[in-house]
Amino acid sequence: MKQTVLAAALIAAFAGPVYAADLIEEIPAVVVEEDLFDWTGLYIGAQGSMAWGTVRTDEAFCVIVDDCGFPGSRYYSEPDISGWEIGGHIGYNHQFGAFVLGAESDINWSGVEGSAGFNYYDAFDDEVYDGREGETTSFDLLWEGSTRLKVGFAVDRFMPYVTGGIAYGQAQLDTHRIYGEEGNQEDPYREFDFSHPLNLIGYTVGIGGAYAVTDDVIVRAEARYTEFGETRSTDQVPNDGENIIVTGPKLFSVQGGISFKF
Repeated sequence: MKQTVLAAALIAAFAGPVYAADLIEEIPAVVVEEDLFDWTGLYIGAQGSMAWGTVRTDEAFCVIVDDCGFPGSRYYSEPDISGWEIGGHIGYNHQFGAFVLGAESDINWSGVEGSAGFNYYDAFDDEVYDGREGETTSFDLLWEGSTRLKVGFAVDRFMPYVTGGIAYGQAQLDTHRIYGEEGNQEDPYREFDFSHPLNLIGYTVGIGGAYAVTDDVIVRAEARYTEFGETRSTDQVPNDGENIIVTGPKLFSVQGGISFKF
């Protein structure tokens, strides 16, 4: 009888912890989910970029009057332009589920510039010739900005996006021109420097990615293409043909920036 009681006591002693362990395992663990980052809000920041591209200048006397030796002939210059840009931006995002819709304006002080000599396109024989030696055109983009829409897809703190809108700016075009010939009394040799202020307007499109380092600080990288439309240095065509039609510039830029969200 004593042996039976002892055996029962031992079985109970060992079975108790096992049963308790089963109960512990059956209790589901409580999972606490972290809140996803919310992109909704106003933000301001700064950015810097490198930009490069081309710009074309045509002598308006050839284009408008079409009097450059043969119809369709052109006297033109195509400087390659490049340089840095630095500026600031302000914008607002609103998040709808995983999608983010926003608007942003930016302005950039620019060091984008370039210069080149002139060329002459002879439409009669479809050939391009070097222009007059010593004649040059220099393009200097003073500042440029944009107002754009942004559409992004939020993956918690990371947001890839596309952007596009209107672009605007100001530039300075300087040309060194030579007229006449030495020893020709009717058309004497003379050199002139012309300065043309230009107002620019066009469009810009790009892609980028933003990452929220903290709830208040966002870093981003962006690639953009900007194309400005045709503009003229003056509405009149002077007798010397110095009226210039500017097409462009066309710019590619790679940008990095930081924003502070409110």
